[in-house]
Amino acid sequence: MAATRHRTLFILLWLSIAALAVVMLMLYVDRTVSGVARMAPETVIGVFGVITFFGHSWLWWGPAALLFLVFLAQSRRPGLHTAYYRWAAEAAAFVFAAVAGSGIVIGIIKRVVGRARPYVELPADGSPFTWFVLNDDLQSFPSGHADTFLSVATVLSWLWPRWRWPILLAGVFGAFSRVVLHVHYLSDVMVGGAIGVAVAHLMRAWFADRGWAFQRRRDGAIRLKPAGRWTLMRVRRRILRRRA
Repeated sequence: MAATRHRTLFILLWLSIAALAVVMLMLYVDRTVSGVARMAPETVIGVFGVITFFGHSWLWWGPAALLFLVFLAQSRRPGLHTAYYRWAAEAAAFVFAAVAGSGIVIGIIKRVVGRARPYVELPADGSPFTWFVLNDDLQSFPSGHADTFLSVATVLSWLWPRWRWPILLAGVFGAFSRVVLHVHYLSDVMVGGAIGVAVAHLMRAWFADRGWAFQRRRDGAIRLKPAGRWTLMRVRRRILRRRA
């Protein structure tokens, strides 16, 4: 009971600190960073314009849903690799749940908060927030693309831990493209990315507690199931064999 209370207080403390940090970013940092981003050369903007396309969440949850159906069908066929197809189906379901789940959270917050995007001209005495809106120009906070980039990067870093840091770095790079393209403020990107990472962690814990794709060890640590590690090892070997 006491441990649960302490954990709750710890979480509330960190959420309060995070909320204060976001407010400080909005008041003192966002405009400056956005102004600097406007000076980016056209070549840089073009490159980031290509990168940011991959921040559309449907590019990830759509194939994940399709792969789930394919692997699930394969897992129900008798054969030597039934367990591995079953794990692949669970992993695809995990990717779908993490990316689509965080996208739903982001979509709700966007429409409730209604923050104007950096390119929107506001009156001198006008508020950048318009509560409960459907206008895309007023849905800057938080960034859906940043959410997708960091959610996908977090999920893939767990599925391919050997490539964890390059994957996470690519996710951060993709999320920052939204600032360079002048469609989001820095605080929008940071909060969107944080939500993506948080939902991915919650989904991983939920899946692990049910023995899907992951398993929880006695010390509480979450790891891929043995079938998952074996499957990914086989995929890696096949890739290396084709390169050779």
